Amino acid sequence: MGILFISNDICFEHQPSGNHPERPDRLSAVFDGLKRARMGSTITKLSAEAVDENIVLQVHDQELISELKKISDKEAALLMPIQG
Repeated sequence: MGILFISNDICFEHQPSGNHPERPDRLSAVFDGLKRARMGSTITKLSAEAVDENIVLQVHDQELISELKKISDKEAALLMPIQG
């Protein structure tokens, strides 16, 4: 059985606080565990790339996309590094 892993290197730049499940070291630990279990050769990695919104609309409605954009815009201010 193969393992398909779809991600993007930018995910490793994500630095959440505390013991958050999306932290980069967790991704690394998963790969290390698979290698120790001799399953490393079964992993197929694909890079997740940005897609045109029209492609997303094929499987999600506009309301969901609009809501995610609102959340993203609001949270972006909290995530911006303080300069100075």
